[in-house]
Amino acid sequence: MIDENIFGLKIAELDEIIGTPLSNTSVTTYYRILSKNMNTDEFIEVVDKLLESWSYSYYPKPAHFLELLKLDDDTLEDISTKASITFANAIESVGKYSVPEFEDKTISYVIDKFLGGWVECCKVENYDKLYWLKDNFKKHYKRVVKNGVTSNELGDVKLLDYYKNEEPRKVKVKSDYKVPLLVKKNESVLLDNKVNNTIKNKLQMSYKRI
Repeated sequence: MIDENIFGLKIAELDEIIGTPLSNTSVTTYYRILSKNMNTDEFIEVVDKLLESWSYSYYPKPAHFLELLKLDDDTLEDISTKASITFANAIESVGKYSVPEFEDKTISYVIDKFLGGWVECCKVENYDKLYWLKDNFKKHYKRVVKNGVTSNELGDVKLLDYYKNEEPRKVKVKSDYKVPLLVKKNESVLLDNKVNNTIKNKLQMSYKRI
């Protein structure tokens, strides 16, 4: 279920950007369909994705909203496999005396929360253990992407607490796949972080009513 007030605010944002506002009847239909398939936080995330990427003059259909929400099992399997390779390669190329800064923040989250931290991962001794570690990583990675985490949880990730008196070298690690956006749970109360007060006050004048 999507909060009606937030739904109205975000639809008003889309109206402003696209320039072809939905009718009141259409708004009710959109709300009925979308509210059955996503919660408030997922809706905020999807609308922000549309605001970033939608380049057409016509209004996105409900199917476009749902398409952005969905990450099918085949796609997730492919992404998680590539993420596990990125993770394993970083063990060799970065090593335990440096900190990898993964473009895909989910990799860092999985290492920190489920695999004992970066230094522990770098203790792998042979190919068999690395194979097991990659497999374990992949299992957790898929679960995290499906379930989502909050931005606060991501911010708490600390891969390396190895040095006491000096800052370790940081190495950027890029991904050769489209990094999945994590669903940010329980963050509808943080709407003001996505829409500043000036814009919010302006858009309240054109709230779409359900």
